[in-house]
Amino acid sequence: MRYSLIIAEDENESRHGLMDYFPWNDLGFAVKGGFASGEDALSYLKEGGEADVLLTDIMMPGMNGMDLIEKARSIRPEMIPVVLTGYSDFSYARRCISLGVREYILKPAGYDELKDVFTRIRRELDSKGDSRKRLSPSECTEMMRKYISEHLDTASLK
Repeated sequence: MRYSLIIAEDENESRHGLMDYFPWNDLGFAVKGGFASGEDALSYLKEGGEADVLLTDIMMPGMNGMDLIEKARSIRPEMIPVVLTGYSDFSYARRCISLGVREYILKPAGYDELKDVFTRIRRELDSKGDSRKRLSPSECTEMMRKYISEHLDTASLK
């Protein structure tokens, strides 16, 4: 199975290098888009764009990567965020932890490091998919009934 990946990186050379030269397909990922800003990546997600994983830089003009992650989580809460940055400042790392960032990778990252990170993420996504497949239809129905009954009073057409 291929998982969808988007890349938010303001440096053209880095963004295109990641998109065009890293063997994402071999690792089980399909790059759905590369964005020069957090705003563009967020617009893509708001329009229903696919993204199992978001790979983002921290410092970008306009919306930084941490704000992008926070806003993207409200659209796709199951999406896995990964940060690739040149900033090793602890305050950035601390905020990323609070946002649920799976990996904090410092530039310049080598091929092996990126390969290891995304191999782990693919395994995690595979195991999530396997656990969903193991539920019987009656278990799924029961889970849906429970969710509906617990959230009925707050439900809306929105």
